[in-house]
Parts: sequence; C-alpha cells; structure tokens
Amino acid sequence: MSPDELTGATRRAQSAILGALDELRDLLGTKCSQYGGSALIPQVTIWPELTPEMALKARFTDKLARLATMAEGDKEDALLDAVGYGVLLLALRHLEPEA
Repeated sequence: MSPDELTGATRRAQSAILGALDELRDLLGTKCSQYGGSALIPQVTIWPELTPEMALKARFTDKLARLATMAEGDKEDALLDAVGYGVLLLALRHLEPEA
C-alpha cells in the first residue's frame, strides 16, 4: 500500500471508529436519561449486597453469551449493549464519590 492509500485507509478507519463512538454515546445518553443513571447509582436497592459493578458485570456477561448464540445478522443491538456495559464499567472508575 502506498502512503497515500494508507492515509486514506486510516481516515476511513478513524471515521468508522468515530461513527461507532457517536452511536454508542447517543445510546448511553438516551438510556441514562430514561433510567436516571441507575446503572452507576442505583435508585432502588433490592439486593443490598449487589454492587453496581457486580450488576454491570452480570449484564455484560449476559450480553456476551447472547452474542455467542445469535445469528450474525441480528447482533448489532446486542453488540452495542455489550460495549455500552463495558463503558459503564469504566465509568464507575471515574464516578466521583459522594462527599
């Protein structure tokens, strides 16, 4: 591949990555608005021993299992959900503790 072709391929790859991140940001923003941020800060605690991290890991694992058993053409929503749960797990690390 020539340097010009590589640059074009890099631009296309970056554009695809940024498009996927935009889609994921929109999805997570919408869900946060709908559910009030309860994935990170639960509003109702049915099982007090279940931490937000444990709950997110369970949902993440469920999505991965679902992806493994789904037909190829049906995976986009489940893939977005799985990646979203991964981002939420990372977000927990950035959550400011209450003062």
